[in-house]
Amino acid sequence: MSSETKTLFKKDSFSDNRMLWTNIEKDSKLYSEISEVLKKSYPNIYHKELTLKVSGIGKINSSNLLIKTKIGNYVMKIYPSKKINSAKYLEMVNNNLKNKFYNAPLLIENFKGKGYTKYNTSVFLLYEKVGNRHYLGEKGEFESFFEIYKNFANNFPINTANYIKQPLLSKNAVEILKKFISLNWDSNPLKKHQITIKKNSNFLFKKIKSVQEKSLLYNFDSLRPLHIDLHPHNISVGEKGMYFLDLEAIHLTSISRSLGFAIYKLIRQSVANGLDVKIFYKFFKSTVFLDFLEEFNLTKDELKIAASQEVLRRIFILIDFLKQGNSDWAFVLPMHLNGLKEIEVIFET
Repeated sequence: MSSETKTLFKKDSFSDNRMLWTNIEKDSKLYSEISEVLKKSYPNIYHKELTLKVSGIGKINSSNLLIKTKIGNYVMKIYPSKKINSAKYLEMVNNNLKNKFYNAPLLIENFKGKGYTKYNTSVFLLYEKVGNRHYLGEKGEFESFFEIYKNFANNFPINTANYIKQPLLSKNAVEILKKFISLNWDSNPLKKHQITIKKNSNFLFKKIKSVQEKSLLYNFDSLRPLHIDLHPHNISVGEKGMYFLDLEAIHLTSISRSLGFAIYKLIRQSVANGLDVKIFYKFFKSTVFLDFLEEFNLTKDELKIAASQEVLRRIFILIDFLKQGNSDWAFVLPMHLNGLKEIEVIFET
């Protein structure tokens, strides 16, 4: 591994493959509420002896609950009632996945045959529990992912009705970046992130220009429902195989954007955990990969540009959050900036 690769591919918060869960006390309001929801809407699953655990890394990702009963283990998503459309969206995705794509957790229908339950001020969705760890990036795991992705791309219904369209990087990205850098934040605690952006501004300007120019060569507007956020923590691994999580991230997008971003995130995970990036150069020359590119009229360069476009788009989402004073996700900013350089190494010819 070169010195540059060692500098770039450092372990980050997504490198941890453990599924972390924290116990919820039996005398808590949440425990009582979940018990009541299970008792009323999922009587076949409900049992007085429940073990409940909450997932995630604090308030930015704490809507998943692990539910252990004598019958089995399940994962429940909870939304405020105002996000009922998100629940309906997930129910639609689930209905389209049934009998077509098996590498994703499926919703458990309630006693009314619905995929979600409204109770008090919340909406509850109960999923089957799949896998016991996240994608680590060990040898052979990426190949397994690619086989599953091929199955996903070939079998998920391509009817675009009712799916959310994933936006591209703003055409005004350079102007937005300049305005953000010029903001006067002398006493704002978020100024450190503005300084980070400013230090990397010349690099970002060049990357934006390159991506926008090359994007004209490719058809990022050829849209179909695809998962747009296949990073290591959205892939679960268990004895029966590998599964795609966070199904709300199935949006209308191009295959190049979906797969390009996934290739970047999963290969960087493998390299961060010790594999040589050159292993993947061999994969890029393999028949299975080249046949896939031919089938979907793609090139490796298009995947690279699509991955860069997606990382840039996420940087600008962060910039928008920071302008509003929201810094919950600011910790990923350095990861995205490094990611733009890592993409160049990953897709090197």
